[in-house]
Amino acid sequence: MAVEIRFTDNSSAVLSRVSGNVRAALTAMGTKGVGLTVDQMQSGYGRPIRQTGTLMGDVSYEVERSGKNTVDIGNTKEYDPFVHEDTCKMADRPICETRCNRPPRHSLRTCAAARMRASTGSAAGEAK
Repeated sequence: MAVEIRFTDNSSAVLSRVSGNVRAALTAMGTKGVGLTVDQMQSGYGRPIRQTGTLMGDVSYEVERSGKNTVDIGNTKEYDPFVHEDTCKMADRPICETRCNRPPRHSLRTCAAARMRASTGSAAGEAK
């Protein structure tokens, strides 16, 4: 009695799904990072970092701008470095680093991990 076993190579589909999941996780981290940064600008220094609201409205993120599997969060306004670093008239107010590098900084990791788990779970159910 012969038993026939057939294997199907789904590795390319799995790798494709994982790649998409990584991008989704990076996007989720970018969205969360923008929110944390705006929160820091609104209340992290005792009073808002705002005169016109332009800098706060300019906070954005870009996935894989500075390299593979990265998220850049920041501003494009030319005066952002002066707010962030300092000037002779005002102390530095590091915006993203302060909020993202202290509790709940793990929320960025948690956010990405949850997105990866949700996507990976559906991928495992679809593989045949």
